[in-house]
Amino acid sequence: MRSRWGRPPNPRRRRLAALLVILTGLASAGCETFGRQPCDTSAEGNPTVTYAGGTTADGVYMTSPWTGPLLSWPGGQHYQLDHSLGATPSWVHAYLSFEESGLDGGVAGGGNVSLAAGNDVEILGMDDQSITVANDTCSAYWLLVVAGTGAPP
Repeated sequence: MRSRWGRPPNPRRRRLAALLVILTGLASAGCETFGRQPCDTSAEGNPTVTYAGGTTADGVYMTSPWTGPLLSWPGGQHYQLDHSLGATPSWVHAYLSFEESGLDGGVAGGGNVSLAAGNDVEILGMDDQSITVANDTCSAYWLLVVAGTGAPP
């Protein structure tokens, strides 16, 4: 029997081709099976945690002082923040830090916060009792939320 190019078939070449097909299939399956999997940021995979801490004074609610400790904010986290403002906030600001200590004046290497942007902090809802927020990323931070009922700062 001859191939369509007029040469006899090479069993070694066929085995090599079959091996390459099998290895390619295994390699692509390995990427899906053994590779890094994305985190789950869904509400179903991350039950909402109620946080009743923080302070409210002069119409302003803060989840913690600027010096911390800030709230843990891993990827997918959902919080219901009970604010005790007595009215729906007219403004909400979310700040993120890589340090739990927030603005600690440089003690222990911490000392910075930055306004959150994009889906690092999503406001899912708010009313006269609470603010619901979610981290719709796979990045971990520390969170500070400040909200008020008066004119925004």
